[in-house]
Amino acid sequence: MNDREKLTNSFVNSLNYGFVWSYFCIDKTKNKKNEHKLRKDLNELREDPTLGGTEALLEFLNSFYNTRFKKEHLGSLSESLKSIIKRNQDRLLRENLFENGSENPHFCQGIIQKIIQDVIQELKDCKPKAKRPYSLVTKFMHFYNPELFPIFDSQANKSWKVVEECLNLTGYSSEKGKKTDGIGYGDICKLYLKLREIIEPQREKVEGLIENIETTFNIEFSILDAFDKFFWLASGQEEFLFDYNYIGPPDPGHR
Repeated sequence: MNDREKLTNSFVNSLNYGFVWSYFCIDKTKNKKNEHKLRKDLNELREDPTLGGTEALLEFLNSFYNTRFKKEHLGSLSESLKSIIKRNQDRLLRENLFENGSENPHFCQGIIQKIIQDVIQELKDCKPKAKRPYSLVTKFMHFYNPELFPIFDSQANKSWKVVEECLNLTGYSSEKGKKTDGIGYGDICKLYLKLREIIEPQREKVEGLIENIETTFNIEFSILDAFDKFFWLASGQEEFLFDYNYIGPPDPGHR
């Protein structure tokens, strides 16, 4: 079995009573409850032409994911997000990363970069210099359209780097992908396109397991969510990325 097949098998096993299930089962109150809140609030936001709940959602995401963006700067970030979403709303709600694959990484990167550039320009006179809200912006946009925007997370990035090196992937750089100005966000999108191609032999099984998670936990759960949870929970550990065979009830003592 080659490394691509091993990665696919580990990913499938993570969806089949493994890592991903443990994310929801170990701390039901925290994870399941907050996943529900995020999906519910974002569904309401999509229906609101004024995007009035944007700042409150940013505050919730910033706290829940501990992205450490200063609370006093959330208003500026909220205005940047609302402006760009309103100008691109039809496409932002319609697109799926895995459709028009050659175009969407460029589109997604452009959106993320523009939001970051706008808010940093707005906060350019802050002392000390305002932190770039890269991770927070990708999280907000992911929940706005879970089929289009991958989440950037430094812990998941450890896994991306291992996968990049072990599979000798080209046309993608995990180092560029973590640049906080968003200039490498398209590389993250390209990685996920490549991963979708790698798991294609078991795509039907993956889709069935994702549907099972949605039914069991009563949440929306996309292929991007599945990749995100897998890479975040693996945290760069090669044995879990390529040799994860645990299938059974999640172990409450393991994260």
